[in-house]
Amino acid sequence: MKSLIISSVLSTFAITTVASAQTTYTVALNGSGDFFTIQGAVDAATDGDTVLVMPGTYYGLGDEVVDINGKNISLISSAGHAFTFIDAENSRRGITCVNNNSVVIAGFTIRNGYVTNKGGGMLCQNSSPEIRHCDFYQNTSEDRGGALELHASQSYIHDCSFSFSNAQRGGAIHAFNSSVLDIEDCVFSLNAAELGGGIYTSGGIDGDVVNCEFQLNQASAAGGGMYMVDTSDPSISNCEFYYNMAPNGDGGGICTLGDSAIEECTFESNFAYKGGGMYMATSTTTIVLCEFFENEAEWGGGLYCVSSNLSIEESNFNENSARIGGGLYCSGAILTLDSCDFNLNTSSNGGGAFVGSSCVVEIINCNFISNVASNTNGFGHGGGLSVFSSNFSSSILLTDTLFENNLAFSGAGLFLYFCGVEIANCTIINNHVQLNNGAGGIRCDYSTTTELANTIVCDNTPNQIIGSIIDSGGNTIGTGCSEPSSDVDGDGDVDISDLLAVIVKWGTDDPHVDLDADGVVYVSDVLIVVSEWSHSKKNKTKESKKKRDTKGTSKVESSKRQK
Repeated sequence: MKSLIISSVLSTFAITTVASAQTTYTVALNGSGDFFTIQGAVDAATDGDTVLVMPGTYYGLGDEVVDINGKNISLISSAGHAFTFIDAENSRRGITCVNNNSVVIAGFTIRNGYVTNKGGGMLCQNSSPEIRHCDFYQNTSEDRGGALELHASQSYIHDCSFSFSNAQRGGAIHAFNSSVLDIEDCVFSLNAAELGGGIYTSGGIDGDVVNCEFQLNQASAAGGGMYMVDTSDPSISNCEFYYNMAPNGDGGGICTLGDSAIEECTFESNFAYKGGGMYMATSTTTIVLCEFFENEAEWGGGLYCVSSNLSIEESNFNENSARIGGGLYCSGAILTLDSCDFNLNTSSNGGGAFVGSSCVVEIINCNFISNVASNTNGFGHGGGLSVFSSNFSSSILLTDTLFENNLAFSGAGLFLYFCGVEIANCTIINNHVQLNNGAGGIRCDYSTTTELANTIVCDNTPNQIIGSIIDSGGNTIGTGCSEPSSDVDGDGDVDISDLLAVIVKWGTDDPHVDLDADGVVYVSDVLIVVSEWSHSKKNKTKESKKKRDTKGTSKVESSKRQK
């Protein structure tokens, strides 16, 4: 009996040892390895084995250069993607992974893939690939996933680059059918598609996109950088989107038609017909600590939102431009803006932001500074904020918000049309219009119901308010109750740009830069700017905004250096 037990234990140990044994097969073009071709080594490998590929350019003959054949193996280059190439010669796919529970692919340049259906560079279906340190270059699919197709797969992609790839959907990556997609430290550049120049996701996609860059990607229809539809609340954080385009459609940086969370991202110099930085429809989205800078569109230079529930916190919209809604455009949506800045945006209607019909909007602790609403025809509504509703279908609540130094031809601070508005604890000062009846502070048109409480409306020109208001008490309305700000351009600091703004208006009576209010811009106004040099605006001294502004500046400067 004892000998039988010992024999059984030894047999079990032997089986376990064989099962856990792992083999490394080497591939070298010069014959120094176990195989000349990658496919030969993969065919010999079993689950748990490693295929180690020496430097060189590897080609194939069939439908792909490498077919993993459902094996759970590691395919790794010895010298990295700069020296090891899988070249599909514009005739086949680079790599196929189907029915792999676990496969690792690391250190290759996968280039010149071409397919008519899906995944020009690589196809992953019912698989769990880990793709690291790879460069996907100049791959094409006539349908979807120019560089990479992920179908019902759980994928982790780290430190990869995707460039010069194209498809109808997902120029670089197409992921759908309940895939889990985690992408980290990747760069997407110069990819193109009809939908999703960089990435296209649909069908219950979940996952995270972290520390990635999207630059110079283009979509002819929507989503220059990313296009997301029917998603399961993916998270996009610490990413940069710049110079992406959807010139004939929606969302230069991102187009989302599903739920998502966007945090600590920068959208800079993107362009689209609607939503230069970002477009969203039929979605529930949160945006926190993001920067929208110098984006451009016909509608919604920084962001376009329709039929959605959108919350934006501690984010900046600066120097964006559009025909309607320079910083932001909103229609048919529930919108909350909390601790956001809208500075130096331009539009013919709603320089800082535009709100259309059927909206419920709450704006808390925000700044609208130095925005402009004008066009070549001498027409512009709402330098800071324009609400253009129909039949009182929109309601607006404004609290603890500043409107300062905005310009327009009508309603420089706020233009309110056919809506219900409550304004409490706000400051509306030094806004200016170029029409005698234009309302420097607030213009209320067509029976707009505007309730004003504990609010300062002061030193706006040529007048403070046009239209009826409900005075709920505690208001200060008139002239001489505020001083022009030395921060003339409203960027939060008194510096050389403010000094130049004063000098340009030398000898005029422009109230915007007549800082001592003596009726002429002269030496005394220059001295005021110099005396307050580098002083931040009082509204930017809150600790949370200090952190946000520091983060935003560093991210923008970083992106410019990289460009």
